[in-house]
This record gives sequence, structure tokens and C-alpha cells, in this order.
Amino acid sequence: MLKINKKILLCFLCGIFIFSVIFVCLPAGSVLAGKLEVSYPTSQTGITLTDTNTPIPIFLKYIFDMGMFLGLAAAVYSLGASGIYYLMSPAKPEYRSIAKDRVTGAISGILILAMTYLILTTLNPQLKFFQLGDLQDIPPIAVNKSPGVYFYKSSDCSGDEKYFTSNINDFGTALSNQINSVLVVQGKDASYISTLYSSPGLFGRCQDASPNKTTCQNSTPPGTLTPNFASSVSIHRYDFNPNSNPDNDGVYFYRKSFYNPEGGWLKIDKTQIKSNTQGFFGSKLEDLIFQDVPIEDQICDKWDDKGICTNKKNPTLAGKEISSIKIAGNYIVYFLYFAPTDNANGPWSYCQEFPTPDDVNREGPLQFKWEKTPNQKYLPNWLYIYPVKEK
Repeated sequence: MLKINKKILLCFLCGIFIFSVIFVCLPAGSVLAGKLEVSYPTSQTGITLTDTNTPIPIFLKYIFDMGMFLGLAAAVYSLGASGIYYLMSPAKPEYRSIAKDRVTGAISGILILAMTYLILTTLNPQLKFFQLGDLQDIPPIAVNKSPGVYFYKSSDCSGDEKYFTSNINDFGTALSNQINSVLVVQGKDASYISTLYSSPGLFGRCQDASPNKTTCQNSTPPGTLTPNFASSVSIHRYDFNPNSNPDNDGVYFYRKSFYNPEGGWLKIDKTQIKSNTQGFFGSKLEDLIFQDVPIEDQICDKWDDKGICTNKKNPTLAGKEISSIKIAGNYIVYFLYFAPTDNANGPWSYCQEFPTPDDVNREGPLQFKWEKTPNQKYLPNWLYIYPVKEK
């Protein structure tokens, strides 16, 4: 009985092979068919025969798919039956040999099916119902950049890059006046603010690298970065919670040197610098007024007919009224001259950072030096204060 079953299975599989070869050699055309008495089942690959003229290639594909499916089903059935025989072999020992023979026959059938499939699909690739898609190119491994500011000579943030997280007082010949794009990378716990300057020493014409822009900032129109003008850069790590630091109090401005309040002073409190709605302090200098200015130092606001001053007022921070600055905490002060012709996104006509590179580690009162400002022919008219992790 077993030998008969093996012969039937082998004959069935060989019949599929011969039948398929014959249909491969048939000329293209149509199979004339009348109305089907019963609906043919849809093949495993989705082909359905209709009662209209069916092209021979479609009919062949249907026969091939169904034959391969039935052959595979027969092999799987034989494997399942052999398992049942094997489980029953303790009761009837002869079932063990039957199970082995069925396994051998099933494996032989699967090999014949595989050979048939490979041969026929080689002759006619359209018969394939199992094929792997083309392998896609392996994408490059994404490299997460460390938080900081990256500078490029190219205009699209490509090629060689220079990475910094602190002030660079002079780019030198390697990078000075050659920057055409900037990438600011912010981290979960580290965000940076950056200002580029046209002169070494963090002063001169200036422009911010926007801390809120996560993509390349370039000079290509309509880019926001001025090409080839930066010679130095200030980079500071922004403090999102400065008011929780007990050492942060604010910034004091004095009309006299050495933090002397007798000539008048003004404090920008820490709550003005960083509030719930504002992340930094910014104001025109003419809108900031000294307090406690001696009467003799006040500015006359009104005269009578005889030229006698009838009303005086305290001077503002505009002009050269500031002589010393006390930074009580971790803050960076920017003095800026914004000309009427300047673009809102920069570059601006003049900027100076305080404390200066020479003053950062200096102990004692910090004097505001106006020497550089007259050389630029500009007096600052705006003031900005940012809370930072470290000056």
C-alpha cells in the first residue's frame, strides 16, 4: 500500500512537470471557453478564470499555480500523516516504517516541486509567484551631532566642519572671513546662543546664529547669514532656569567707576532678564533711566525765558553715561548699535559683548571701556542681557 502511495505521489508530481512543460511550449493565443458551469477557485496568486476568452499565458499561469499548490498540499498532508503514524507506532510497530516511508516520499515530492519551479521559472520568469524584491541601498548610519555650534566654509553645512561650545576670540587664518554656513545643535540639557563678529575680540559688525533654527543657516539667498565676514564668535550655554540659582541677582549699571552708586545707578533685576514670558532682556538704552543721580548731574529738561533751568531729569543709559557694570550672577551683556538701514536679522552695525575676553577672569570692578566704540563711529543704542550657565 505504501509503495502504491509513493508511486501515485511521484507520478502526480511528474505529471505536473510534464504538463507544465507542454504549456510552456504552446503558442500565445486564447483558450475559447463557453460559460463556466461552476466558478473556478482563485489561485493563490490571485488569478481567476472567467467565461470569456482566456489568454493561454494566463490559463497556463493558473494551471501552474494550482498544480504547485496541490503538489505542496499533498506533500504537507503526507508529512502530517507520517507524524500520526509515528505517534501510533508504540501500539503497532509496523507504523514506524510506514511513517519513515511517508516522510521520505514527502521530502522527495518537495524536492521535485522545487526543481520544477526553478526550471520552469528559469524558462519563463513570468511564472514566478515567489520572488524577493530588489535590495535597497543601506542608508548611511545617522550620526547624532553633539550640542554646540558648527561652522562651515560651504554654503550648505557640508564638508569640513569646525565645532565649538565656547568663545573664539579670533578664528585666525584657518576660518576668519570664510564662514558661509552655521548649524546650531541644541541638546536636551544643553542649548547654545551664538553671535558672530566681524573683528577679533568679540566686537564690530555682528549677527546672531538663531538658537531656534535647527537646520542649516546659510548665506545662499534667501539665506539669513552674511557670507565671509566673521572673525570671532561668542558662544554661551543658555540657562533656562537662572532664577533658581541663588547667586543670580541681576545686572547693575553705574555712571561712575568702581561700582560707585553716588553718580547714579540702575539695576536690571533677574526677574526682568528671565520671566515666564521672556527668555532674555532687551531694551533701547534711551528707555532705561538712571536713578539717584545728583541734582548737579541731572539733565535740564526745561528752561524759562531767562535761560534758567526749571526742570531737571535723570539721564538715560544712552551715549557714554555707563562707566562700570556689575554682573551679579551668570549673565552676558550685549551692547548693540542698530542703524535705521540694518536688517532685523542682521548683520547689525556694531556689537560689543560684556564682560570682554580680557575681563572674564578679572577680579574687582569691571570698567566699561569705550575705546573700541568710537573707532567704529557708533554708540550703542540697544541693550540685551542673556542668562547663561557660565560667563
